[in-house]
Amino acid sequence: MEEILFTQRVEKLSIPLYKYFSNMDYVKDVIINKRIHFESPTTYNDIYDSRSYPKTSELLQYCSSGKTIVHIFSSFLSDSPHLETLKTTVFALYENKDTVHVFTLLTEICNQIPDFDVNGFLDTFRNQLSENDMIVSAAQRITCFSENKDSLLMWSYYADSHKGVCLEFDLRKDNLLHKNCHKVQYTRHFNKGNYNDEFFCKSEEWSHEQEWRIVQLYQDYMPTTSLTGVYVGCRTPLEIKNELFNLCIEYKLDLYHCKPSTKEYKLLFEKILKKGESIDSDKV
Repeated sequence: MEEILFTQRVEKLSIPLYKYFSNMDYVKDVIINKRIHFESPTTYNDIYDSRSYPKTSELLQYCSSGKTIVHIFSSFLSDSPHLETLKTTVFALYENKDTVHVFTLLTEICNQIPDFDVNGFLDTFRNQLSENDMIVSAAQRITCFSENKDSLLMWSYYADSHKGVCLEFDLRKDNLLHKNCHKVQYTRHFNKGNYNDEFFCKSEEWSHEQEWRIVQLYQDYMPTTSLTGVYVGCRTPLEIKNELFNLCIEYKLDLYHCKPSTKEYKLLFEKILKKGESIDSDKV
Protein backbone atom coordinates (compact mmCIF):
# COMPACT_ATOMS: atom_id res chain seq x y z
CA MET A 1 0.00 0.00 0.00
CA GLU A 2 2.70 2.48 0.95
CA GLU A 3 4.35 2.70 -2.45
CA ILE A 4 1.24 4.18 -4.07
CA LEU A 5 0.99 7.11 -1.67
CA PHE A 6 2.54 10.50 -2.37
CA THR A 7 4.77 11.40 0.57
CA GLN A 8 5.45 14.97 -0.46
CA ARG A 9 5.27 17.11 2.68
CA VAL A 10 6.93 16.85 6.06
CA GLU A 11 4.58 18.72 8.41
CA LYS A 12 3.88 16.87 11.63
CA LEU A 13 0.16 16.30 12.07
CA SER A 14 -0.73 16.64 15.76
CA ILE A 15 -4.40 17.66 15.71
CA PRO A 16 -7.69 16.04 14.71
CA LEU A 17 -8.88 16.76 11.18
CA TYR A 18 -12.39 17.14 9.82
CA LYS A 19 -14.18 16.09 6.67
CA TYR A 20 -17.51 17.55 5.54
CA PHE A 21 -20.20 15.44 3.86
CA SER A 22 -23.48 16.11 2.10
CA ASN A 23 -23.93 12.49 0.98
CA MET A 24 -25.23 10.41 3.89
CA ASP A 25 -24.36 7.15 2.12
CA TYR A 26 -20.68 8.14 2.35
CA VAL A 27 -21.07 9.04 6.02
CA LYS A 28 -22.61 5.69 6.87
CA ASP A 29 -19.98 3.91 4.78
CA VAL A 30 -17.17 5.57 6.74
CA ILE A 31 -18.76 4.58 10.04
CA ILE A 32 -19.89 1.05 9.22
CA ASN A 33 -17.13 -0.09 6.85
CA LYS A 34 -14.33 1.89 8.52
CA ARG A 35 -12.92 3.34 5.33
CA ILE A 36 -12.29 6.73 3.71
CA HIS A 37 -13.45 7.57 0.22
CA PHE A 38 -11.02 9.05 -2.33
CA GLU A 39 -12.05 11.04 -5.42
CA SER A 40 -10.51 12.10 -8.70
CA PRO A 41 -9.42 15.76 -8.64
CA THR A 42 -11.21 16.18 -11.98
CA THR A 43 -14.47 16.29 -9.98
CA TYR A 44 -13.35 19.19 -7.75
CA ASN A 45 -14.75 22.71 -8.01
CA ASP A 46 -11.28 24.30 -8.21
CA ILE A 47 -10.25 24.37 -11.88
CA TYR A 48 -6.57 24.50 -10.89
CA ASP A 49 -6.64 21.52 -8.52
CA SER A 50 -3.92 18.99 -9.43
CA ARG A 51 -2.98 20.80 -12.63
CA SER A 52 0.71 21.19 -13.34
CA TYR A 53 2.55 24.05 -15.02
CA PRO A 54 5.35 22.59 -17.18
CA LYS A 55 8.64 24.46 -17.24
CA THR A 56 10.04 25.71 -20.54
CA SER A 57 12.82 23.11 -20.39
CA GLU A 58 10.19 20.38 -19.99
CA LEU A 59 8.22 21.72 -22.94
CA LEU A 60 11.26 21.75 -25.20
CA GLN A 61 12.16 18.20 -24.24
CA TYR A 62 8.61 16.92 -24.68
CA CYS A 63 8.84 13.78 -26.77
CA SER A 64 6.14 11.94 -28.70
CA SER A 65 5.46 10.44 -32.10
CA GLY A 66 6.30 12.62 -35.08
CA LYS A 67 2.61 12.67 -36.01
CA THR A 68 1.69 14.08 -32.59
CA ILE A 69 4.43 16.72 -32.58
CA VAL A 70 3.59 17.83 -36.12
CA HIS A 71 -0.07 18.11 -35.12
CA ILE A 72 0.86 20.36 -32.17
CA PHE A 73 2.72 22.77 -34.42
CA SER A 74 0.11 22.59 -37.19
CA SER A 75 -2.61 23.59 -34.73
CA PHE A 76 -0.63 26.61 -33.58
CA LEU A 77 0.09 27.62 -37.20
CA SER A 78 -3.44 26.97 -38.49
CA ASP A 79 -3.86 30.61 -39.55
CA SER A 80 -0.28 31.12 -40.74
CA PRO A 81 0.54 31.62 -44.45
CA HIS A 82 3.65 29.48 -43.83
CA LEU A 83 1.71 26.34 -42.94
CA GLU A 84 1.43 24.87 -46.43
CA THR A 85 5.13 25.37 -47.10
CA LEU A 86 6.10 23.79 -43.78
CA LYS A 87 3.98 20.74 -44.56
CA THR A 88 6.23 19.89 -47.51
CA THR A 89 9.60 21.22 -46.34
CA VAL A 90 9.67 20.31 -42.63
CA PHE A 91 6.66 18.37 -41.38
CA ALA A 92 7.04 15.70 -44.06
CA LEU A 93 10.50 14.91 -42.67
CA TYR A 94 9.23 14.22 -39.14
CA GLU A 95 5.61 13.12 -39.15
CA ASN A 96 6.43 9.44 -39.79
CA LYS A 97 9.17 9.19 -37.16
CA ASP A 98 8.48 7.14 -34.03
CA THR A 99 9.81 9.77 -31.61
CA VAL A 100 10.49 13.48 -32.01
CA HIS A 101 11.37 16.18 -29.48
CA VAL A 102 9.53 19.50 -29.66
CA PHE A 103 12.89 21.29 -29.61
CA THR A 104 14.03 19.47 -32.75
CA LEU A 105 11.04 20.51 -34.81
CA LEU A 106 11.00 23.99 -33.28
CA THR A 107 14.60 24.51 -34.45
CA GLU A 108 13.68 23.47 -37.99
CA ILE A 109 10.67 25.81 -38.04
CA CYS A 110 12.72 28.77 -36.74
CA ASN A 111 15.21 28.18 -39.55
CA GLN A 112 12.35 28.42 -42.03
CA ILE A 113 10.48 31.26 -40.26
CA PRO A 114 12.97 33.59 -38.45
CA ASP A 115 10.16 35.58 -36.83
CA PHE A 116 8.29 32.50 -35.55
CA ASP A 117 6.52 33.38 -32.26
CA VAL A 118 8.39 30.97 -30.00
CA ASN A 119 7.03 32.38 -26.73
CA GLY A 120 3.49 32.38 -28.05
CA PHE A 121 3.86 28.77 -29.15
CA LEU A 122 5.29 27.69 -25.78
CA ASP A 123 2.47 29.40 -23.89
CA THR A 124 -0.14 27.69 -26.07
CA PHE A 125 1.60 24.35 -25.75
CA ARG A 126 1.92 24.78 -21.98
CA ASN A 127 -1.80 25.44 -21.66
CA GLN A 128 -2.56 22.41 -23.79
CA LEU A 129 -0.39 20.14 -21.65
CA SER A 130 -1.87 21.62 -18.50
CA GLU A 131 -5.36 20.78 -19.71
CA ASN A 132 -4.23 17.27 -20.60
CA ASP A 133 -2.78 16.88 -17.11
CA MET A 134 -6.33 17.06 -15.79
CA ILE A 135 -6.99 13.86 -17.73
CA VAL A 136 -3.75 12.27 -16.53
CA SER A 137 -4.50 13.28 -12.95
CA ALA A 138 -7.69 11.22 -13.13
CA ALA A 139 -5.40 8.32 -12.18
CA GLN A 140 -4.80 10.06 -8.87
CA ARG A 141 -7.26 9.83 -6.01
CA ILE A 142 -7.39 12.42 -3.26
CA THR A 143 -9.12 12.66 0.09
CA CYS A 144 -9.28 16.05 1.79
CA PHE A 145 -9.54 17.17 5.40
CA SER A 146 -9.74 20.51 7.17
CA GLU A 147 -8.38 21.81 10.45
CA ASN A 148 -11.77 23.49 10.97
CA LYS A 149 -15.02 21.92 12.09
CA ASP A 150 -16.82 25.24 12.51
CA SER A 151 -16.37 26.96 9.15
CA LEU A 152 -19.64 28.56 8.09
CA LEU A 153 -18.49 28.50 4.47
CA MET A 154 -17.52 24.83 4.48
CA TRP A 155 -20.73 23.78 6.21
CA SER A 156 -22.54 25.67 3.45
CA TYR A 157 -20.48 24.41 0.49
CA TYR A 158 -19.67 20.84 1.44
CA ALA A 159 -22.32 19.84 3.96
CA ASP A 160 -25.44 20.71 1.97
CA SER A 161 -26.07 24.10 3.60
CA HIS A 162 -25.80 22.67 7.14
CA LYS A 163 -28.07 19.70 6.37
CA GLY A 164 -25.06 17.38 6.18
CA VAL A 165 -22.43 16.07 8.57
CA CYS A 166 -18.82 16.74 9.55
CA LEU A 167 -16.69 13.78 10.65
CA GLU A 168 -13.70 13.99 12.98
CA PHE A 169 -10.60 11.90 12.32
CA ASP A 170 -7.62 11.46 14.59
CA LEU A 171 -5.16 10.15 12.01
CA ARG A 172 -2.61 9.52 14.75
CA LYS A 173 -4.58 6.33 15.31
CA ASP A 174 -3.74 5.20 11.78
CA ASN A 175 -0.03 5.14 11.09
CA LEU A 176 -0.18 4.81 7.29
CA LEU A 177 -2.65 7.65 6.78
CA HIS A 178 -1.01 9.79 9.44
CA LYS A 179 2.40 9.86 7.86
CA ASN A 180 0.99 10.41 4.37
CA CYS A 181 -1.39 13.23 5.22
CA HIS A 182 0.18 16.55 4.22
CA LYS A 183 -0.78 20.16 4.53
CA VAL A 184 -1.81 22.14 1.46
CA GLN A 185 0.31 25.21 0.71
CA TYR A 186 -1.49 28.39 -0.40
CA THR A 187 0.07 30.84 -2.81
CA ARG A 188 -0.73 33.58 -5.31
CA HIS A 189 1.23 31.84 -8.05
CA PHE A 190 0.35 28.78 -10.07
CA ASN A 191 2.87 26.04 -9.32
CA LYS A 192 5.95 25.78 -11.50
CA GLY A 193 6.09 22.05 -12.06
CA ASN A 194 7.93 20.90 -8.92
CA TYR A 195 7.31 17.22 -8.25
CA ASN A 196 3.85 16.65 -6.77
CA ASP A 197 3.32 20.36 -6.06
CA GLU A 198 0.17 20.28 -8.16
CA PHE A 199 -1.45 18.07 -5.52
CA PHE A 200 -0.43 20.15 -2.51
CA CYS A 201 -0.52 23.76 -3.77
CA LYS A 202 -3.67 25.83 -4.16
CA SER A 203 -4.64 29.46 -4.63
CA GLU A 204 -4.57 31.55 -1.46
CA GLU A 205 -8.28 32.17 -2.05
CA TRP A 206 -8.85 28.68 -0.61
CA SER A 207 -6.73 29.29 2.47
CA HIS A 208 -9.77 29.50 4.76
CA GLU A 209 -10.18 25.73 4.30
CA GLN A 210 -6.86 24.99 6.06
CA GLU A 211 -6.70 21.78 4.09
CA TRP A 212 -4.70 18.60 4.53
CA ARG A 213 -4.86 15.80 2.00
CA ILE A 214 -3.75 12.30 1.12
CA VAL A 215 -3.01 11.33 -2.50
CA GLN A 216 -2.84 7.84 -3.92
CA LEU A 217 -3.22 6.07 -7.26
CA TYR A 218 -6.46 4.55 -8.56
CA GLN A 219 -7.93 3.17 -5.32
CA ASP A 220 -11.25 4.74 -4.32
CA TYR A 221 -11.13 3.64 -0.68
CA MET A 222 -8.64 3.07 2.12
CA PRO A 223 -9.43 1.36 5.43
CA THR A 224 -9.01 3.37 8.63
CA THR A 225 -9.73 3.17 12.34
CA SER A 226 -9.18 6.90 12.84
CA LEU A 227 -12.82 8.08 12.97
CA THR A 228 -13.53 9.51 16.43
CA GLY A 229 -16.52 11.83 16.17
CA VAL A 230 -19.62 12.89 14.26
CA TYR A 231 -20.86 16.50 14.04
CA VAL A 232 -24.48 16.81 12.96
CA GLY A 233 -25.47 19.98 11.11
CA CYS A 234 -28.00 22.39 12.55
CA ARG A 235 -30.38 21.68 9.63
CA THR A 236 -29.81 17.92 9.42
CA PRO A 237 -33.21 16.16 9.20
CA LEU A 238 -34.40 14.48 12.37
CA GLU A 239 -34.51 10.98 10.85
CA ILE A 240 -30.84 11.26 9.89
CA LYS A 241 -29.94 12.56 13.34
CA ASN A 242 -31.65 9.55 14.93
CA GLU A 243 -29.89 7.17 12.57
CA LEU A 244 -26.50 8.70 13.33
CA PHE A 245 -27.27 8.64 17.05
CA ASN A 246 -27.78 4.88 16.89
CA LEU A 247 -24.70 4.34 14.75
CA CYS A 248 -22.53 6.34 17.16
CA ILE A 249 -23.76 4.18 20.05
CA GLU A 250 -23.04 0.99 18.11
CA TYR A 251 -19.58 2.08 16.93
CA LYS A 252 -18.62 3.96 20.10
CA LEU A 253 -18.15 7.40 18.59
CA ASP A 254 -18.50 10.91 19.99
CA LEU A 255 -21.58 12.72 18.69
CA TYR A 256 -22.06 16.49 18.57
CA HIS A 257 -25.05 18.59 17.64
CA CYS A 258 -24.30 21.87 15.86
CA LYS A 259 -26.25 25.01 16.78
CA PRO A 260 -25.87 28.62 15.60
CA SER A 261 -24.84 31.15 18.21
CA THR A 262 -27.43 33.83 19.03
CA LYS A 263 -24.71 36.40 19.82
CA GLU A 264 -22.23 36.19 16.96
CA TYR A 265 -21.60 34.59 13.56
CA LYS A 266 -20.36 31.36 15.06
CA LEU A 267 -21.28 27.70 15.33
CA LEU A 268 -21.57 26.00 18.72
CA PHE A 269 -21.38 22.27 19.40
CA GLU A 270 -23.15 20.29 22.09
CA LYS A 271 -21.77 16.87 22.92
CA ILE A 272 -24.53 14.25 22.87
CA LEU A 273 -22.52 11.04 23.14
CA LYS A 274 -19.04 10.30 24.45
CA LYS A 275 -17.60 7.21 22.77
CA GLY A 276 -21.11 5.93 22.29
CA GLU A 277 -22.23 6.59 25.86
CA SER A 278 -25.23 8.89 26.20
CA ILE A 279 -24.72 12.26 27.85
CA ASP A 280 -28.23 13.61 27.28
CA SER A 281 -30.28 11.79 24.67
CA ASP A 282 -32.96 14.53 24.74
CA LYS A 283 -30.58 16.83 22.90
CA VAL A 284 -30.66 14.88 19.66
